[in-house]
Amino acid sequence: MRVPLLMYHKVAPRPAGSLVPMHYVHPRRFRSHVRALVRFGFTAVTFGQAFDIVHSRAAPVPRPIALTFDDGYENFATEAVPAMLADGARGTVFVVTDLLGAQNAWDTVRGDVAEPLMSSETVRRVFEQGFEVGSHTATHARLTECAPDQLERELVSSREAIETLCGVVAPSFCYPYGAVDDRVAQAVSAAGYRVACTVEKGWNDRSTDAFRWKRVNVRGDTSTPILFWKLWTQARKSATAP
Repeated sequence: MRVPLLMYHKVAPRPAGSLVPMHYVHPRRFRSHVRALVRFGFTAVTFGQAFDIVHSRAAPVPRPIALTFDDGYENFATEAVPAMLADGARGTVFVVTDLLGAQNAWDTVRGDVAEPLMSSETVRRVFEQGFEVGSHTATHARLTECAPDQLERELVSSREAIETLCGVVAPSFCYPYGAVDDRVAQAVSAAGYRVACTVEKGWNDRSTDAFRWKRVNVRGDTSTPILFWKLWTQARKSATAP
């Protein structure tokens, strides 16, 4: 079995002045994505569930797909969650634990638009609604540039914060900026995560490295037909990859 992960960032109208305008998927477009996926037989599950299904550790479901959301923006709770709940879909949000209730400091320091991040209370609520909360580090650091002690703190303190909030072991991890090498992947495993995803394109199966799962990027200009075209093309490439 092969499973795709979709990569979203913000589900919100695009503001003027953004340095990353394609990170914004309009709520109407996102609702169209979810409705179409469900209509065409996909079952939207969490990243951890997708991993377990691929490895026969969970009961199979029809055409599993995992919707993942980087950074933990407030608009995940206000826009993405209601749209997914309306169609029985679930997914995974990756949060930056030292900045819960604050803003996207890693972007604003470069002059980008400030966006609110979910608070601890909001994170707990979306978890209780059936969504998986994964780690995106403590501060959104570029892990390949971190010294060993900083790398460990970014990973361990974030996992512990999520466990304190949600009462369960945080199973999944997402590399900020997609920055990963062998040292970082090994540190993520040692920190207690079961699975991690990158920004590398493709679908995933039993042969995919547990700490280098691939995703299909969803941009602000990804219409619903283009979303299915991306899924189809990445499925073909993954099927023919050595």
